[in-house]
Amino acid sequence: MTRAEYDREYRQARRETARLVIAGKRKIRQEYITVFSRIARVLRENQHKSFLEEQIRGAFPKQELYEYLQQYILEGRGKAMM
Repeated sequence: MTRAEYDREYRQARRETARLVIAGKRKIRQEYITVFSRIARVLRENQHKSFLEEQIRGAFPKQELYEYLQQYILEGRGKAMM
Protein backbone atom coordinates (compact mmCIF):
# COMPACT_ATOMS: atom_id res chain seq x y z
CA MET A 1 0.00 0.00 0.00
CA THR A 2 1.40 3.37 -0.96
CA ARG A 3 1.40 6.39 1.29
CA ALA A 4 -1.31 8.05 -0.84
CA GLU A 5 -3.53 4.96 -0.60
CA TYR A 6 -2.98 4.81 3.14
CA ASP A 7 -3.85 8.50 3.56
CA ARG A 8 -7.00 8.08 1.48
CA GLU A 9 -8.13 5.05 3.50
CA TYR A 10 -7.29 6.82 6.76
CA ARG A 11 -9.35 9.88 5.84
CA GLN A 12 -12.25 7.69 4.75
CA ALA A 13 -12.11 5.72 8.01
CA ARG A 14 -12.10 8.93 10.08
CA ARG A 15 -15.09 10.32 8.15
CA GLU A 16 -17.01 7.07 8.56
CA THR A 17 -16.17 6.88 12.26
CA ALA A 18 -17.30 10.47 12.79
CA ARG A 19 -20.56 9.72 10.97
CA LEU A 20 -21.15 6.63 13.14
CA VAL A 21 -20.41 8.55 16.34
CA ILE A 22 -22.86 11.31 15.45
CA ALA A 23 -25.54 8.78 14.53
CA GLY A 24 -24.86 6.95 17.77
CA LYS A 25 -25.19 10.07 19.84
CA ARG A 26 -28.55 10.75 18.21
CA LYS A 27 -29.80 7.24 18.99
CA ILE A 28 -28.62 7.41 22.59
CA ARG A 29 -30.17 10.85 23.03
CA GLN A 30 -33.47 9.54 21.67
CA GLU A 31 -33.37 6.61 24.07
CA TYR A 32 -32.81 8.94 27.02
CA ILE A 33 -35.71 11.11 25.83
CA THR A 34 -37.93 8.02 25.75
CA VAL A 35 -36.87 6.98 29.24
CA PHE A 36 -37.31 10.39 30.80
CA SER A 37 -40.67 10.89 29.12
CA ARG A 38 -41.83 7.81 31.05
CA ILE A 39 -40.61 9.38 34.27
CA ALA A 40 -42.32 12.67 33.44
CA ARG A 41 -45.57 10.78 32.79
CA VAL A 42 -45.36 9.08 36.19
CA LEU A 43 -44.73 12.44 37.85
CA ARG A 44 -47.68 14.05 36.05
CA GLU A 45 -50.00 11.16 36.89
CA ASN A 46 -49.02 11.29 40.56
CA GLN A 47 -48.81 15.05 40.85
CA HIS A 48 -51.63 15.33 43.36
CA LYS A 49 -50.76 12.19 45.28
CA SER A 50 -48.14 11.74 47.86
CA PHE A 51 -46.18 9.14 45.99
CA LEU A 52 -43.15 7.21 46.96
CA GLU A 53 -39.66 7.52 45.59
CA GLU A 54 -40.05 3.88 44.58
CA GLN A 55 -42.66 4.84 41.98
CA ILE A 56 -40.12 7.10 40.28
CA ARG A 57 -37.47 4.42 40.42
CA GLY A 58 -39.95 1.94 38.98
CA ALA A 59 -40.60 4.23 36.02
CA PHE A 60 -36.89 4.35 35.20
CA PRO A 61 -35.98 1.20 33.26
CA LYS A 62 -32.33 0.99 34.30
CA GLN A 63 -31.74 -2.51 33.01
CA GLU A 64 -33.42 -1.77 29.67
CA LEU A 65 -31.33 1.37 29.20
CA TYR A 66 -28.15 -0.44 30.23
CA GLU A 67 -28.80 -3.27 27.76
CA TYR A 68 -29.56 -0.78 24.97
CA LEU A 69 -26.33 1.15 25.57
CA GLN A 70 -24.29 -2.04 25.88
CA GLN A 71 -25.68 -3.43 22.62
CA TYR A 72 -25.12 -0.14 20.83
CA ILE A 73 -21.52 0.11 22.04
CA LEU A 74 -20.76 -3.46 20.97
CA GLU A 75 -22.27 -2.83 17.54
CA GLY A 76 -20.22 0.37 17.21
CA ARG A 77 -17.06 -1.46 18.20
CA GLY A 78 -17.78 -4.10 15.58
CA LYS A 79 -18.28 -1.47 12.88
CA ALA A 80 -15.10 0.31 13.87
CA MET A 81 -13.10 -2.91 13.59
CA MET A 82 -14.18 -3.48 9.97
